[in-house]
Amino acid sequence: MLLSEKNRLLTLKKYSIANKKTLLHDLKLFLEKTQKKILKYRFNMMIDQSLNDLLSQEANRLHISKANYVRQLIFEKLLKSKNNK
Repeated sequence: MLLSEKNRLLTLKKYSIANKKTLLHDLKLFLEKTQKKILKYRFNMMIDQSLNDLLSQEANRLHISKANYVRQLIFEKLLKSKNNK
């Protein structure tokens, strides 16, 4: 993985231990953010071979998992729908 790539599993933040108040604030924000990003819901989805092939090609091209690609598509679609209201 390249550090310039966006990844929901990795958060990079610069901090200084010199300022404990700022460090505690940053840690609190980080923990709040990670609690929202926990994946805890599962479901099964059946697709045909041609859709699986297309999904695999795109996920491979982007160097992400098929599940992550589908999550991104859903999020983008819902965000676009929400912004159009």
